[in-house]
Amino acid sequence: MVSVGALLALALPALDMKLKQPGSDDLSRDIPVVQAMDRLTSAFPSKGTVHQVAVRAPAERAGEVQAALKTLLSRTEGQELFAHDQTPTIRVSADKSVHTVAVGTPHSPKSEGARESLELLRAWVPEAIAPVQGAEGAVGGKVAQGSTSPATCRTGCPGWSASSCC
Repeated sequence: MVSVGALLALALPALDMKLKQPGSDDLSRDIPVVQAMDRLTSAFPSKGTVHQVAVRAPAERAGEVQAALKTLLSRTEGQELFAHDQTPTIRVSADKSVHTVAVGTPHSPKSEGARESLELLRAWVPEAIAPVQGAEGAVGGKVAQGSTSPATCRTGCPGWSASSCC
C-alpha cells in the first residue's frame, strides 16, 4: 500500500503537464544566439514567423489562383499584423495544381498578434479563392501548429494532410 502511495506521489506532477511543440519563444532571451536571432528577425520580419498559404486547384485554373493569391496579398498591405520588408513570392508546382506563398508576420509564433494574423488569413483565403472553381486552400506554419487543436487538424482542411493544414 505504501508503494502505491509513493508511486502516485511521483506521478502527481504529470497531471499538470501540457503537451506543446517547443519553439524559439521557449528559450531564454539572455542567450546570445537568441538575442542575435531576435535582431535578425527584427531586421527581416518576413523571414521570421511565416504563415504558409497553400491552394490546390485544377491546373487549368492556375492563372485564376495566381490572381486570387495576389488579391489576398494586397489585403495584407498596410496591416501591422503582417511583415512588409519583402514582397512574398507565389510558388507554383510543376503540374500547376498547387500554389503556395509564405506570408510573414513581425510577431513571435506564440503571440496574440501572430494568432490574429493567422485568423485573418484563414478568413481571407476562402474569400479569395471562392471564384476559382475546384480550389481548396489552407493556412499552416508555426503559428497554426501552436494554436490549432488536433481535432481541427483532422477535420479543418478536407482532402489535405494534417501537416499541410496545421
